[in-house]
Amino acid sequence: MAENAIFGFTCLGISVTMQCPLQCRHCITESGPEVSRQMTEDEALHYIRTAHHAINHISFTGGEPLLDQKRLLHLIEAAKAEGYVVSVMTSGHWASHHSHAHEILNRLKTAGLDMLGVSLDRYHLDFIDVSRCRNIAEACEKLEIPIAVRVIAKPDDNFADEVKELLAHTKAKVHAHFPVKLGRAEELEMSSFRHSKMPTDKCETVTALDIEPGGNIYACCGPGPYMKKGNPLILGNALSENLFDILQEALSNPFMKVINTLGPKGLLDALQANGFGYLVPIRESYTDTCQLCLDICNNTQAISALQTIFENPEVQRTQNAMQFAKMVGEFLEIRRFRQVSDCQDADKLADKLEKCPAD
Repeated sequence: MAENAIFGFTCLGISVTMQCPLQCRHCITESGPEVSRQMTEDEALHYIRTAHHAINHISFTGGEPLLDQKRLLHLIEAAKAEGYVVSVMTSGHWASHHSHAHEILNRLKTAGLDMLGVSLDRYHLDFIDVSRCRNIAEACEKLEIPIAVRVIAKPDDNFADEVKELLAHTKAKVHAHFPVKLGRAEELEMSSFRHSKMPTDKCETVTALDIEPGGNIYACCGPGPYMKKGNPLILGNALSENLFDILQEALSNPFMKVINTLGPKGLLDALQANGFGYLVPIRESYTDTCQLCLDICNNTQAISALQTIFENPEVQRTQNAMQFAKMVGEFLEIRRFRQVSDCQDADKLADKLEKCPAD
């Protein structure tokens, strides 16, 4: 492993399709029924095989990966055969009846599925009702499939608590997040977002990588399409370059290390401490951490200045020490991940989905 490595990734998301039967108002990827971008089975298999030994966990996402169940089953089988922990993120639109949910999930588990993620929030309720998520959670309970439910809600919304109550009779884990003002969510009313003078959050998804149809691979899920040329979080193209090599190089990416340990604010602090703060205009307020991250990482002058700063050996040593302090525990978990999967520890497995690419 590279000397300046960040030690490991949480997962590799493979967005097998950007199509979705739903067209939610908060969707970052702007997925919908009319969106046609998707991977062929051969393309997805190429990523599964070439990422081998560089990453432990693959998450099939989209869009809605269950639109093509036959393809998804083949991909799960292939990923399991390569030794990955395998998860799927879904809207759950297909679970109209409990028996139907059980039948589909049984197929997925037989193919090798280790855990399931479901998106459910008020935006999804424009198209489906909560009973579908309940059907899935109850079927997962019977089949012993760890499940996590991701809820996106505005600051004054207690929908996540309602979902917890709905699923209290199951072992489903519920993770609550705020909307990100990208994609279709750009049109949401401003009260939908959490506002702050300056976001200071550490980014827990910058090591949850995502590949879109066509091979572009990003250092986080969701905001990838809004990254401009030169953004250091665009890691490469897995069709024109070797994916294993891309992943190995990304292990030493200083921007990812700073964002993961200090958040995008850490990049801004580095610029300001070295006299380059003027390169990044400061907003009056931010709706999310991604705004600050894109403001910096899409700014070619700021990136050039940071690259010079990060070449300093002392800066590199400091980054590595901070990254080690934050990630050593997670790294040890990754080494034990297969054992966790084998013993079907639902709580630990489902918690992993909090950092995986969403549908």
